Amino acid sequence: MSDAVAGLVRQIDLLCEDDLDFRRGLIRSFIAEGDKDVARLRGAFDARDTEAVRVVAHLLKGASATLGADGLASLCGIVERVVRLGGPVDEVEGQVREIETSWTEMREGLAKVLYEETCAVGAAR
Repeated sequence: MSDAVAGLVRQIDLLCEDDLDFRRGLIRSFIAEGDKDVARLRGAFDARDTEAVRVVAHLLKGASATLGADGLASLCGIVERVVRLGGPVDEVEGQVREIETSWTEMREGLAKVLYEETCAVGAAR
């Protein structure tokens, strides 16, 4: 597990305390919403829709920061700031690719955590 994913899992654990059902639900929700937001960001970027890029980057930044995905939140903040200040969408192409790469890593790490927990619960029965 990468340091970024491990940090995210630690933050989720702090938020959820010992409520494993809440923890699983939070992870599933973060994955589902993150998938949608990253796809929307890519679509907005490809369409060169500056306002949509700004809005989606802002949403993804907030969710990521709340759960401790600081690297992802930082990248989203850069994208949001550049387009909010009037920079061309093309200027953030590298950051959009980095967001997609970072998200894929987060998603895969969190999916693995859920899978391992499911296997552990099944084995305990």
